Amino acid sequence: MKFRFYTIATVILVAEIFVASSFSTTKQPMFFPCMDKVIHFCVFAVIAVSLTGALRENSKVRRGYWVLAAVLVAIYGATDEFHQYFVPGRECSILDWFADATGAFVGALIFSKILKKEKLNTHSSTENQ
Repeated sequence: MKFRFYTIATVILVAEIFVASSFSTTKQPMFFPCMDKVIHFCVFAVIAVSLTGALRENSKVRRGYWVLAAVLVAIYGATDEFHQYFVPGRECSILDWFADATGAFVGALIFSKILKKEKLNTHSSTENQ
């Protein structure tokens, strides 16, 4: 059940990014410098969390699932930046991709640590019963 939730969440997030980056945009006012990089970081961290969860719940993937999730999400970020090169009003930015990839690695790593701690807590509570 968790695998399905994480997988569906990942597909929805990735599709939403693709659709959103397919439209021209005008420059929006930023509340602080580099706000767009923070947004890229956060969005791709969330995608990495959902993919990390999906890979963790897949019985075939047990070791290095968070690294695989981070790499896949970083690659998706690169393809999204390339896609934007062809959309009027958008640009392909290496700095945006760097924010995407950094968010992917941080999100996947932190969530994998949470999952590991959750598993340890669940394991120890079942032993105490």
